[in-house]
Amino acid sequence: MVFARTAQDEGGKFWTDAAIGFVQGGGIRTSIEKRSDGAITENDVLTVLPFKNDIYMTKVSGKTIRNALEHSAEIFDKDSNGGFLQVSGIRVVYNLTNPVGKRVQSVEALCAECEVPMYSKLDDVKMYNIIISKFLLDGGDGHKLNENNGSNQRLPYVDSKTLSEYIKARQIIYQGIDGRITWVEQNSGINLSSSLLTILVAFVIKRLLN
Repeated sequence: MVFARTAQDEGGKFWTDAAIGFVQGGGIRTSIEKRSDGAITENDVLTVLPFKNDIYMTKVSGKTIRNALEHSAEIFDKDSNGGFLQVSGIRVVYNLTNPVGKRVQSVEALCAECEVPMYSKLDDVKMYNIIISKFLLDGGDGHKLNENNGSNQRLPYVDSKTLSEYIKARQIIYQGIDGRITWVEQNSGINLSSSLLTILVAFVIKRLLN
């Protein structure tokens, strides 16, 4: 989803103007199984993302991002995790033993207007461009990520087309575990599961079949 923005080549000075993306877990319907020939087909993509959601860039405060992650923690393990947020450009540490509203232990955001992308502590008062689905923009699953500030901008492709274009651009996909989501025990700091629900794709793409 972040690729959907960077691929537009806005001619800016930095690598992107929107380094953060969110999608609800319920929008990802299945995984992609590895084939003997290493191919990912168009049908695979449509099976994973069947709803053809429009994708938008919008501007929100760091506080809104933090509140969205708190809501995500609150509804975790409900409705098959459909409302739990998958993230890009965010590193969040959750502690589900804490009271509701206090379950986000820490958040870091990837910089956009920077020559070398790196993470730093989320600033509640700073405004961030984020990429989200139309479903989330409209308040799906109770999320509030639309601040109605006139900044909503529809991107060219729906989610499935965006994924197809990403695969075509990369050709070879090596997706590792990069610590986007971490769970800890109360007062222990013990890491229970790093990058929970991250898409783990390690396929050599020979071709994207039509």
